[in-house]
Amino acid sequence: MKKTWLYYVTVLCTGILVWIIFSLGRPLGSLTWDLYQHAGLWSIIVSGNLSLLPTHLSDTFQYAMYTPLFAVCFGLLSSFLQRFLTLQTSWWLIEGLFYILCATLAFVFSSIWTNDRRVWLISGLIGALSFESLLSQSGFSFVPQTAASVIGLISLTLIIKRKYYFSVILISVAWLFHAVLGFYALSLAVILLLCLRYRSYLERIFQDKRKLIFLHIFFLVMILLLNSGLFRWDPFNTIESRLFTVSLIDKVQTLLQWYGGWWVLFFIGLFAIGRKDSNNLHVISIITLVQLCIILSPFPYVLKLYTLTRYFIFTIMSIGGLCLLDQFSQIRWRTVIGGSLLALLCINFYINQITYKMAYASYLGPATSSEDEISTALRLKEKYGSDSSTILISDPATMQVFEGISGINTPGGVFVRDANRTSIDNLFPSKSIDDVKTQLRSIRDLIQAPATRILFVIDGRFMAWQRLPNQLRSDNTVSIWAPRELSIEGIKYADMLLTDGAFHEVIRDPNIIVLELFADN
Repeated sequence: MKKTWLYYVTVLCTGILVWIIFSLGRPLGSLTWDLYQHAGLWSIIVSGNLSLLPTHLSDTFQYAMYTPLFAVCFGLLSSFLQRFLTLQTSWWLIEGLFYILCATLAFVFSSIWTNDRRVWLISGLIGALSFESLLSQSGFSFVPQTAASVIGLISLTLIIKRKYYFSVILISVAWLFHAVLGFYALSLAVILLLCLRYRSYLERIFQDKRKLIFLHIFFLVMILLLNSGLFRWDPFNTIESRLFTVSLIDKVQTLLQWYGGWWVLFFIGLFAIGRKDSNNLHVISIITLVQLCIILSPFPYVLKLYTLTRYFIFTIMSIGGLCLLDQFSQIRWRTVIGGSLLALLCINFYINQITYKMAYASYLGPATSSEDEISTALRLKEKYGSDSSTILISDPATMQVFEGISGINTPGGVFVRDANRTSIDNLFPSKSIDDVKTQLRSIRDLIQAPATRILFVIDGRFMAWQRLPNQLRSDNTVSIWAPRELSIEGIKYADMLLTDGAFHEVIRDPNIIVLELFADN
């Protein structure tokens, strides 16, 4: 028992240390863009509006993938912490605690499949040192997708413990957090129940090496068949869904980038499980192979499902790592091999998190928002936050940040629709001040009534976005994801607009200028 707690504390301390390392060299806050979206949804709910579908509340949501339950949970927790901490610190703390939870869950999840505590420890360390991105968000991102995967994982654990009633409740909650992950958790629960029901048949397969080899060949053929070009299914048929339909080669390269040589241990783990007389391990082996077939299929967004699959992968990798270590009888060689594997994990983590942060490089370090943006948004919240007749307009990323923090409505945030995007595009450079006013007044929110007051935010992001090529400005997957310093050109542009009496200066900070325009002026 003492050894179990020692291993658990080791994983816990590793998680805390890794989170601190991940936070170095950047301002406190979140590197997860979705949080601004859900913070804005929480502001709408607090103002008295409620619907089961976020798409009915805010046009920053394109698809009804989930209910507002995540936004409510995040909003309540964030509001409570902001009584004692700043907004940035509270978001940083929430994501940090969630990441540590995910790392310790990797430890706990492996414990239901095997009694070997060393497997638990290795699985927890992999969970703490793994950084996945590209659709499959890791524990470093607190979003509906990852929250639903955690709830789904706990529900699967309860099935093993034969607590079916609580498992059904949790799967239902996971569905409310994220419909796709909830359905995936339900599917895995059904597969798990079938495996447990017919475990004696599985046992016969694993005892017969020819059947076992045939089983692995079957899964390999299924993966190749699905990617043969005969199967194509995209119910969304959007630019984004086509962008996120990742080819088999790209998926394999991504998985190799995430874990590197640890995939060798995964296959060693599968081989080791085939030689063991353990029904539980045979079950996890089958379920993991089924999931890999799904993850490697050519359908859009399936890589999102890896958010849950990763915990199964960790367990099998841990079994493979332990199998490799057990091949060496001398402590010296075990230490060398174990240290090398740990070093490989650390190197992969460092490279992957650096690569991820590069997308948010700014003059402040990796960040999704600046202190100036947050303070300005909070000042606007005090003045206009309760006024539903106000709309805030800027580049897509600035609108996302300001709507999330201030609660002031924007025409779609980063998901601004084509007509509004074109009008924003035409704001700079402009033929005349009257043309700017015409473009601003033509922008409409798709849900709320036409605004009587317009707040026009001119900042470094807005000017950087306007300098992008036309093709990129029209792409709704492209935004200025990190803060930018306001150029002299931007300041002159704002000063030019102020020469017209219709514009009034609300806020002027070194990197942000906010102008007010009434819709009927």
